[in-house]
Amino acid sequence: MQRLDLEQTIHEFIRNWYRADYVGLLIVNEKNGYYTLVMGLPSYMLPTTISLECSSDDDFLNYIYNELKVRNYMRLDIYKVKRHEDSREE
Repeated sequence: MQRLDLEQTIHEFIRNWYRADYVGLLIVNEKNGYYTLVMGLPSYMLPTTISLECSSDDDFLNYIYNELKVRNYMRLDIYKVKRHEDSREE
């Protein structure tokens, strides 16, 4: 089952820790104590998935907070490029 409350909490952590708003894919699912976080890093087509079996939401959040600090996922630079036919030089 998707957990919107945990997603919001992780968004707030990213906002406070990295001083940035993460607007990409972020989904938390939980079923019978098995948690899965899916983040669109490096892209939504190749997302990062972190899974953990634990006894409480707090244990899951502490693990995710540590992962986000240690792995420093937010240092990735993503660029969007638009090609316009009229700007091409030949």
